[in-house]
Amino acid sequence: MIVGKVWVIMNENFKKIGEQMIFAILFPSIIGFLVVLSVVLFLTIHIKSVIKAQNEKVRNNIFKGEFIYYKNFEMNWITSRYGNKGVSGYKCNDTSGCYVILIFGNIVENEKYDNFDNVYIGQSINICKRVHSHFTGKGKGDIYADIKYGKEAYVQFIPSPIEDMNKLEKELIRSFNAQTSYNNTRGGGIVRSN
Repeated sequence: MIVGKVWVIMNENFKKIGEQMIFAILFPSIIGFLVVLSVVLFLTIHIKSVIKAQNEKVRNNIFKGEFIYYKNFEMNWITSRYGNKGVSGYKCNDTSGCYVILIFGNIVENEKYDNFDNVYIGQSINICKRVHSHFTGKGKGDIYADIKYGKEAYVQFIPSPIEDMNKLEKELIRSFNAQTSYNNTRGGGIVRSN
């Protein structure tokens, strides 16, 4: 009987010691895990807010720039000729870079370009010619269809050296969230060889 009581007491003591050891081993691990989880959560939220602020800054810089109404762009595609050759106009003033085309249901008033219906961002070594192709049905079909069915389009050109165009296009697509509109990719995938 004494042996049985001793065994029960020892068994209870071992059980308590075991529980205390498990607690002593697991508690710091759980606290460590929670600390790491909190840090990861904080960094994720912080990084998202930094990216959101950067996107807003890029968009605001674009909105401060000069947008050209598509009818004005097309009207000034060729402004003067020498014989059969156009010698001035957007056709003759081409450069490399990116462009932002915004689509609206109505004509924009008071230069409020931030409430657009759709957006398309692209790049070209000849940005004016590329945009002209979109407006005349030889480029992005969605843009031409919008114009054909009465929507209003505005374009802004962002000149850029050829080597910087991929990075700029990706930044613009991300900032305008253009993949939810007319851009099918994140952009920046064009490889040009010299």
